[in-house]
Amino acid sequence: RWGLPPLVVLLLAPLVAGMFATVVGRPLLRLQGHYLAFGTLALLLMVQTAMSSIDALGGAYGVSGIPAFGVGGWTVTDQRPYAYLALACLAVVLWSSARIVDSRFGRAMRALSGSETAAESAGVPVGWTKVGVFALSAAFAGLAGAVTAFFTPYVSADSFPPLESFTYVLMAVVGA
Repeated sequence: RWGLPPLVVLLLAPLVAGMFATVVGRPLLRLQGHYLAFGTLALLLMVQTAMSSIDALGGAYGVSGIPAFGVGGWTVTDQRPYAYLALACLAVVLWSSARIVDSRFGRAMRALSGSETAAESAGVPVGWTKVGVFALSAAFAGLAGAVTAFFTPYVSADSFPPLESFTYVLMAVVGA
């Protein structure tokens, strides 16, 4: 919509999603357990409302006419290259996840998964580690969303129905 090259958009999408998650993550991650899950669902509804009402985010009609993914003079015209693109993105995510797990931040995440109190007493910045995990997962989701947007050249607030997210949270809460 803003005339950016598709490769730039593919690289910017995870950054924008990660930055947004960093901004909303700090206050949202004060919630714990089921409250955090319902807080993220409330955030989803707020973002969808913003997408539906702000023209720069798609407005009531969404964003249509997204050009096919391409680099230079090469443009994707078939479904198979999109599958390869998705697999390449998956490989990047898996590689970066493995590198992160072996890093200092990864050790902090593992310590945090055991006990927040023990991790904090060991010097792990609990709040910022949680925000980092939240932002990292949002960046991965932003990359997947960018690939999806190129594959289906239309995105709107209705592209990702909140009922599916509610179902997943209820399954986690009830234990189904």
